[in-house]
Amino acid sequence: MDTPLARTPANFGCKILKFADDTKIYHVVNSSTAIENLRSDLHNLVPWSNEWQMLFNIEKFKVMHLGYNNPKADYVVYCNVLVRKKTWGYCE
Repeated sequence: MDTPLARTPANFGCKILKFADDTKIYHVVNSSTAIENLRSDLHNLVPWSNEWQMLFNIEKFKVMHLGYNNPKADYVVYCNVLVRKKTWGYCE
């Protein structure tokens, strides 16, 4: 069966979690190369979401940095720097 998740962008290094209208991507970021890979994956998600008519709401895009040694890089989608979150949950 041909589904959006079965056809993620080529060379996509992040993991995707999708449930209903909620999508999360995650990736270990422990080097400048990993930062660039995640940025590339975010960039590649935009045409993929357009192709599958699964448009993302930029106001709901968030970044959560985990770990003491995380470089806390900035990430951009649709020309917007993504908001950093200190905690994660559905009660916020």
